[in-house]
Amino acid sequence: MSTDSVSPADPYSPHPRLDQANADVEINEQSVLGSMILNKDARIDVPRILDRDDFYRPKHQAVWDAITALIEQGKPVDELTVGAELDRMGVFERVGGPNYIITMVSTVPTAVNATFYAEEVKKVAIKRTIAEESQRLLQAAQDSVDVDDLEERVAKSYEECMSALSDPDADEARPVGEDDALMDEFVTNLGKRPTSAFSTGIDDLDRAMIARNGALILLSADTGVGKSLLAAQIARHYARDRGERVLFHSLEMSRDEMVERDMSAVSGVALSKITGVHDLEPSNYDLIKDEYLPAYREWASRLHYVEGKASVSEVARNAQRLNHEHRGDSGIGLVVLDYLQIAKRPRDVSTERDDLALAAMTGALKELAMDLGCVVICISQFNNEGAKSSAPQTYHLKGSSSLGQDADVVGMMIDPSKDDESRAGEVEVSLPKVRKGVSGTTVTIAEQRHKAHFRALNDNDRADMSVADRLNAPSPLPT
Repeated sequence: MSTDSVSPADPYSPHPRLDQANADVEINEQSVLGSMILNKDARIDVPRILDRDDFYRPKHQAVWDAITALIEQGKPVDELTVGAELDRMGVFERVGGPNYIITMVSTVPTAVNATFYAEEVKKVAIKRTIAEESQRLLQAAQDSVDVDDLEERVAKSYEECMSALSDPDADEARPVGEDDALMDEFVTNLGKRPTSAFSTGIDDLDRAMIARNGALILLSADTGVGKSLLAAQIARHYARDRGERVLFHSLEMSRDEMVERDMSAVSGVALSKITGVHDLEPSNYDLIKDEYLPAYREWASRLHYVEGKASVSEVARNAQRLNHEHRGDSGIGLVVLDYLQIAKRPRDVSTERDDLALAAMTGALKELAMDLGCVVICISQFNNEGAKSSAPQTYHLKGSSSLGQDADVVGMMIDPSKDDESRAGEVEVSLPKVRKGVSGTTVTIAEQRHKAHFRALNDNDRADMSVADRLNAPSPLPT
């Protein structure tokens, strides 16, 4: 890879003179590309803002082509691989060789600010497009072209300017009637019970919690009822039974604690024995080592635990990166945040209004679910009034009465034994909001806390109660 000099007329060569505005463009474009070389998050975030034509310098367009080609091929991106790809494209010498790659990387103040640099490049690209189209129209008017031809040029320039100003991620508006497959699906499913892409692995709960991909589910409870336990069980169900990839962001439990609960729930060995509170018998050890562990290694490779305090934007970034890395095997199926009230607050929302901060966070989680086409479960707490209520509602969510607005499903876990000791070992899941199903139902499930597990309530638990009674639906649900 040589770096022979090139003609000053070559568009890839350095400008002999740059005014301050062009110098800023040069630095911002270098910072964007350098960040993408240095930081894998930037390689996910920047393409959401920019595309090839947003770069002013042709050599930066070439570097963009090289980086995106490496990403699409699943190859590593660094100074050497980008240089090799440019060489394969036949433009490495014209771009400036290894020295220019080093210049781009060294120009980056901090790679975590890649989206800021990208937004600056985008602003200049929009202005440049509008200025260029305005110049073309002015030239056309001065050339005294035919009025009809001028009208066509105005319309074309308008389209170019609106395209530059539009959000590249926004869906194009088009008539629903043009989508024959969608209309056929609507007609085929008329009158049928709504289908759910979401499942928990607990039959009674699955029949009531109807949600599709792109849904946000708020799962709430008072302290100690088992909301984190149920969320972990759902995550395990997705990874083991459905074969889907899961991101579980725990802001409270450590990775070891979550693995211990998985081990107890799947092996059937009491959690107290696994944690060392009680002695682990040899038969328990053999069961875990010989039967549980080999199977766990297979499905746990799809279960990604992240521990420690984080913001919703950090959760979203991890989910987007995971989805991008595994896009070849359908990406990510479930994201869990445990739990909302202790997550870091957004920097752009006043800390004096925690209700606004929490509402912004649930809105961002809903956007994440729709963006990735997966289900997002957000764990939440009750406020003081909700903790005392036997029938909590969405306004009992801690921090803001409007938290449930962005959610597709709101599930509230209640311990009925507080009012009726004979119901010890049961947990009610009240569903005040089910956007795609029947709101106002209550499902009773059996709790096996000693095994870190919930299951459907069977006839041996309460022989006098039917499934319909347990659902407590306003109208009978179909079997």
